[in-house]
Amino acid sequence: MSLSLDKKDKEAEQSPAEQAALAEAMAKEFAKKKKNRNMGYLIIILLIAGVIAFFFHKAYIEGERMRLAKEDQMREQAKKDNEEKKKQAEINKKKQAEINKKKAAKKRKLDAEKRRKAAKKKKLDAEKRRKATEEKRNALKKKLLANLKAEREREMAKSDLKTEISKSDKLRENSLFTIKTKNKTYKKAKITNMNPRGIDIAYDGGVKFLKYKELSKKFKKKIGYYAIRKLKKLEKQDQERLKSEAAAKKAKAKAKAKAKSTPKKQPAKKTEKVPAPNSTPAKSAK
Repeated sequence: MSLSLDKKDKEAEQSPAEQAALAEAMAKEFAKKKKNRNMGYLIIILLIAGVIAFFFHKAYIEGERMRLAKEDQMREQAKKDNEEKKKQAEINKKKQAEINKKKAAKKRKLDAEKRRKAAKKKKLDAEKRRKATEEKRNALKKKLLANLKAEREREMAKSDLKTEISKSDKLRENSLFTIKTKNKTYKKAKITNMNPRGIDIAYDGGVKFLKYKELSKKFKKKIGYYAIRKLKKLEKQDQERLKSEAAAKKAKAKAKAKAKSTPKKQPAKKTEKVPAPNSTPAKSAK
């Protein structure tokens, strides 16, 4: 307080010019101090900004380094993934090739088995057909032999019957008979005619027509009645057989001509599905 009073007293003692110079000097000193203080503040601010910039730069460099390291790591990982994918694709390809190879081998085996079975079946069918043909031929041969035997037997029977009838005719022409019926006996009777109903005879008492049912079996056999009946029956059977054979031949020829005239239907060809060329192995295998 006393110092300020002394300053004021000194100022009061000084002249106005001195006071102005002193005020100017004090103002310059104050401005210099202010300037120095401002420069200090500026330096501090610059230092703080430099530190902040240093740390920011350091953080940026660290971030860039981490980003580059991460990119390198990602590239390495992508490379590893690609290599792994390639390896897996190669393994899958090998596995698929092995599966396809096994399937092809299995298919070849199945086809070979089918061909073997088909060949066996064909052989069995051929054997069956051969046996059937042989049996048919044997049956036909037996039938022909039986027919020939029956024909021979019929011819022999007819020949025997004809011989018997001729003997009976000669006997009827050259002999006189004693014919006994249920009601009467005809002595020294000559047979003048034979027809399907009976016989005409001439005897001492005149002429008479006798039915076969009135005559005895022994006499009918003697005059050839049974032989004539059998011969007519055989001839009738032969005629019927010839007619049936002619009808069968005609029907067979007609069926053969009809079969030739109608065209045969060809079986439809089976088409196998071919997989598309751009399909994957898994889809084509499916």
